[in-house]
Amino acid sequence: MSNDATNKIITEIVAEYQRAISKFPTFHSDREGFDILDEEVQELKQAIRHGTPEQARAEAIQVAAMALRLVRRSPSPVRGSGTMPYESALIDHATTNGRNRPDFISHRPRHSAQDSIS
Repeated sequence: MSNDATNKIITEIVAEYQRAISKFPTFHSDREGFDILDEEVQELKQAIRHGTPEQARAEAIQVAAMALRLVRRSPSPVRGSGTMPYESALIDHATTNGRNRPDFISHRPRHSAQDSIS
């Protein structure tokens, strides 16, 4: 997957994350966050089984955004502040279209074609 494709996906995940928190600012508990994430995973499962590739991709973006919300809600072992260590770098990456890309994105292992959704 090219950096441009990765940048586009990250941008979509962050946009969905921001849309979700503007609509529902917080999870009231980890359990609520898990239940919402599980609901999104079930919708992804249905889209993969019965929907189009576009529907499955959209649901996968929502799963990633809800997972980011759940991770962000949990205290970070690094900072203890409720933010994940690379959260600001991820959002900065998405909002700068990949300029000044953090190392954790550029050095990830490559995945096989079987791992892609589209």
